[in-house]
Amino acid sequence: MKLTALVLLAALCACRKAPPQAPTAEALGAELASFPQLLAPLTQASLADYNDAVQRKGAENVMMTSFRQSYEHVKGKAGNKEVLLFIGFSGTFQAPQGVGLQPMSIQQFLRAFAADAQVDFATVRTPKGNLFFTRAQLPEIIGAARRAGAKDDDLPFAIVNGSGR
Repeated sequence: MKLTALVLLAALCACRKAPPQAPTAEALGAELASFPQLLAPLTQASLADYNDAVQRKGAENVMMTSFRQSYEHVKGKAGNKEVLLFIGFSGTFQAPQGVGLQPMSIQQFLRAFAADAQVDFATVRTPKGNLFFTRAQLPEIIGAARRAGAKDDDLPFAIVNGSGR
């Protein structure tokens, strides 16, 4: 009986797998570069400023420089600490329904994260799961995304609505 218990214990220990390793900055950059664009949720204040600019100038005259863009953050956990995350979505179905989203190139999204001093962490929701990275990884991710084919050009300003649940 003791021998059987030892064999079972040894078998259980052998089946244990090490926790998965976090993806490297190179892998994250390559994964991000596989998307044609990312969608960043605009704050309600940005949407109000945009609507005001449209009323004053007309929609055809409103450019990205006509109003200040600021982006929504979500709460997440890093270790045992609650943090704010800069968030992006790979498609409208990953974003909550009705949320105003700005389409961005991958590099444009990474620059927007770099410019947002309120957050040190970012996440991108994709159909396969969420990607997470830190401000410290950003230079390596930007380079990796560029090497994987992500363009530096900004997309023309537009607003689309999330269609997820």
